[in-house]
Amino acid sequence: MDTKLVESLAQRLEEAEAWYLAAVSRMDGSPEAETLLAWARESYRKAERGAVASLGARGALDLVERLHALRAGDPSAPAAAAA
Repeated sequence: MDTKLVESLAQRLEEAEAWYLAAVSRMDGSPEAETLLAWARESYRKAERGAVASLGARGALDLVERLHALRAGDPSAPAAAAA
């Protein structure tokens, strides 16, 4: 697997998840907050579809799990680009 591709997919997933989490934290019931959340969800779905299309379902899941382990500070988690 191309390391640059995996790094790109990982970055896209991380950015999409960060936007989603930010949108969730800003939920106040306003139409603007609802629109932002809908946009963030769709961005994350697109990132997921890209990862699945490039890596297959298992590869995409492995990548997401590594990203979450790294974010949680798990020292045994391999780097995202080590796919």
